[in-house]
Amino acid sequence: MIERVLRTFTANLLQTSDLGSMCEMSLAQLVDVAGVRAGAVLVNSAGRLNLVASHGEPFAPEMAASPLLARAVDQSEPTWHVLEPEQQLPLMLAPLSFQGVGFGLVVLVHDLPHDESHRKALQQDTAPMPDRSELITTLSQILSLAVHHCLVLRDLEQLASLDPLSGLLNHRLGMQRLNEEVSRAKRAKARIGVLTIDLDHFKEVNDTYGTVVGDQLLSAIAWGLQEVVRGDDVLAHSSGGTFMVVTTNASGPDIVRVAERVRRQIANTVIAAKTGIGVSPVSVTASVGCVSFPDHPAQDGDELFKAAVEALAFAKETGRDQTMVAGRLNVVALASRGAKGSGNQAG
Repeated sequence: MIERVLRTFTANLLQTSDLGSMCEMSLAQLVDVAGVRAGAVLVNSAGRLNLVASHGEPFAPEMAASPLLARAVDQSEPTWHVLEPEQQLPLMLAPLSFQGVGFGLVVLVHDLPHDESHRKALQQDTAPMPDRSELITTLSQILSLAVHHCLVLRDLEQLASLDPLSGLLNHRLGMQRLNEEVSRAKRAKARIGVLTIDLDHFKEVNDTYGTVVGDQLLSAIAWGLQEVVRGDDVLAHSSGGTFMVVTTNASGPDIVRVAERVRRQIANTVIAAKTGIGVSPVSVTASVGCVSFPDHPAQDGDELFKAAVEALAFAKETGRDQTMVAGRLNVVALASRGAKGSGNQAG
């Protein structure tokens, strides 16, 4: 029986190199083998555990921030815990690691045991592991190798896909990451947002000071944007003076706040350009279009990106230096306006 489980588990891992799909298939088998009601796979990114896949009952993304889960990543083997004492929620936490370094976690949610002594032991983290813990440990170790391989491939692909001017992801990889995040959000019933950013009158900078100065301004802006977006958000340079940000686990108001930080950061970025009569400060403002999912229904990342682009176009048409939000039924509303912005609210 064990050999059959291991063969099936390994065969599933070889079917795809997509991290989300691979974890989803593996988790379904882990939940079945462990005889539990639900499970989730979390992977560390930028110092935070992020939900990659879930099976059974929905796993609330905010649970990933639990200090208990963060500590379990560094354990050497699966352990029993109770995440919420008042809810009596028994969890088996199996760490994902490579060469002794933890980078993720498999969370298996058990039904509440009926035995009072076992229930108390769970609360004190002293309960014995179930009979299948050895098999679960083995499967988690195999999954660790596969997940680590996927992460390494992603890092290598990212290095090969960086925009040489800005140092950010290029548009192709940015869109790939957006589609991955939309798929993940659908599986986990999570929220994400997309921002499309366009520098106002950037062509005039190139025409007035030359493309060398324009490139210097772009590089300075790209550097500044990395300081104001969150570590696990996706930041890409689409083309020319256009950027994209994908925010994860963010509500509609959160996305607008990110858009405003981005817009202010760009407006405050100033470089010095040498001219025939001395040195001139050069800066630009930016227009931002944003959309949140699932508030705005979309089948995939391409559809969501299109909605953000339409909001951006409206921001440009009605005055620039402002943020517009795409809502349901293609209604676009003004979220904020800079000192130079003008125009009327739509919708």
